[in-house]
Amino acid sequence: MILNPGEAAVLIVRRSKTEPQKYFFAVRTSMNSTFDTGKDFEIGSPQRAVKELQERADVDQALHEAFEAIKNLNS
Repeated sequence: MILNPGEAAVLIVRRSKTEPQKYFFAVRTSMNSTFDTGKDFEIGSPQRAVKELQERADVDQALHEAFEAIKNLNS
């Protein structure tokens, strides 16, 4: 997948509400992303999943997989 001009890629790390030892990881791209006046980043819709990892406790391995997906965005 190629990241086009103006698009953004984000890494989402979310801790599980029901199983706090597990985390959800995703790499997504969005065509509609902006910076507001305070320079806060806003990701819009639609979003495309580049990599979605099920909830897991092995944070290091999940981050490794997510970063590999990010590195391969423009290859």
